[in-house]
Amino acid sequence: MERVPEPRTNDERELLLGWLAFHRNALAAKCDGLSGEQLAARSCEPSPMSLAGLVRHMTEMERVYGHRLADWESGSCTARMRMRTVISGR
Repeated sequence: MERVPEPRTNDERELLLGWLAFHRNALAAKCDGLSGEQLAARSCEPSPMSLAGLVRHMTEMERVYGHRLADWESGSCTARMRMRTVISGR
């Protein structure tokens, strides 16, 4: 699998999309060629995390933060939500 390089740009949007592509690709490379059983295996006891669990987690976080960003850019985000986002850095 060809690896996506680390982003090298000053444009904030391109940097964000570049890191997203980099980490998606890194996870895909780790999962490539593994069986379902291997993907479901815990990485290290007592952690409940597996590669399949990490894929689910990353998918959910992209969905949540994608919606948050879309709400922010469309103006449907409330002032309180904007302030909480600015304060928390998320």
